[in-house]
Amino acid sequence: MFKVLYVEDDFQSFKLVELVLKKHNIEVTLAKDGLEAIELTEKLVPDLIIMDINLPKLKGYEAAAIIKSNKATNHIPIIALTAVSDSNYEKLSMLAGCDAFYTKPIDPQKFGKEILKYIEQRKFEEKEIDFLSKEISVSLKHKTEELVKLEKTILNLNYKLNKILSSLPDAIFIIKKDFTIEYMNTEGLKLKILDNKFLNTSYFFDIFSTIDYNLEDLENNLNKFNKLSGIYLTLNNDSNRFFLTTFSFIDNNYLVTLKEITNIKKFEENVQHIEKLATIGQITSGIIHEINNPITAVKNYLSVLKNTINDEKQLSILEKIEFGIDRIFSLSNNLMTFTRKSSEKKYPLNLNHIIKSVFAFSEYEIKRGNVNVIFKLNENLPLILGNKTSIEQLVLNLLINANHAATENGNPEIHVKTYADDKKVFLEIEDNGNGIPEDIRDKIFEPFFTTKPEGKGTGLGLAIVKKIVEDHNANIMFDTGKNGTKFVISFPKYEKEYK
Repeated sequence: MFKVLYVEDDFQSFKLVELVLKKHNIEVTLAKDGLEAIELTEKLVPDLIIMDINLPKLKGYEAAAIIKSNKATNHIPIIALTAVSDSNYEKLSMLAGCDAFYTKPIDPQKFGKEILKYIEQRKFEEKEIDFLSKEISVSLKHKTEELVKLEKTILNLNYKLNKILSSLPDAIFIIKKDFTIEYMNTEGLKLKILDNKFLNTSYFFDIFSTIDYNLEDLENNLNKFNKLSGIYLTLNNDSNRFFLTTFSFIDNNYLVTLKEITNIKKFEENVQHIEKLATIGQITSGIIHEINNPITAVKNYLSVLKNTINDEKQLSILEKIEFGIDRIFSLSNNLMTFTRKSSEKKYPLNLNHIIKSVFAFSEYEIKRGNVNVIFKLNENLPLILGNKTSIEQLVLNLLINANHAATENGNPEIHVKTYADDKKVFLEIEDNGNGIPEDIRDKIFEPFFTTKPEGKGTGLGLAIVKKIVEDHNANIMFDTGKNGTKFVISFPKYEKEYK
């Protein structure tokens, strides 16, 4: 049975409509005014509302407008029914949301059929809409699930691709034909942010410069061949870094890969220098012998001369000369030690003795920079097992490194300390320089890496130290900050008694 709410203040009119509709199996409920109509509509949710226009408290079209503005009731059809045949009332009713307009008196034969047809038609439409809505909802749900699944697949592939590209040791850029950057992997980003002025740039050649090509020729060749390899680039903010580069044209963009070859070029540049150093080492021994022979003769003649002179002033001068000669002997003997080819054999060594010997050799260079060297050597230091020449080289390299760092300070100091625990013998060399910059701390042991000006260092000092440490089953650590750097080397303690 269908339900109709009839809003009518005339009871006789209500009874007539009720009688007509009951024949069509339609239950009719009475609302006497517009306010009651709104209340009963929300409570009953009828299949249709018949609304009189001239009502007390609230006009019919006003009540219709309120009902249609409510989401819970705006689907209910409203039929306006009034005794006033005024076109303005009809317009107001239709504007308020009424679906049809009837005037009294009604035709009992037609009115009931038309109301029933109205309800049945609306129910059919609602079923159709509900069915279509469900079909569309199911279809949309499936399509949404497929799209979500596809999106997840794409995101996963993008994640994997980015992870692969970011893990590559080479820098990778995707750039447009005008050389603006579309994408860069992690290594590429590291190069871009080396200089703050490049942070916001998107132009590739703001960051890099070509070596063999001018930019116009490079662009012409790319347009002609779509691929160029073996192109050398440098960083605009660091011309000492070199990259072997390939440009490949893909999907209207250029894929650019940059392989850093800085160390290779440095190696090529330093090989000749190292060979020269090796040659110098080979001939140093002969030169020292040539120096020592005449110096020995001078020393012998000086001893004879001292025995023939009684004048204190002259003897004082001769003693100063003799002191200088002894100093030359000491320096040449120390130099001989360092140029002598290292043996692979290891012997028990006193680390304190080596430190003193090395310092005697390097004292002049250190004191020339007004560096104050403070020793705190444990006199009961246990022995270590090592190659004497290699350990001497290690100490010398660390002293030289500390000396260079300390001279950056107005009051340069180097602290050299030895001590031991149950299993280890420790060497500490600390300077009060400006510390090692954070961005290069992981590179200081790399061969040929140096912060010194070109020609001032080979970049091998700390690399050699690291190699010697590894050869002696030792460990090296460093602590650095704005107040200086401290290197700590721990050697295994020699357990056997040495005579």
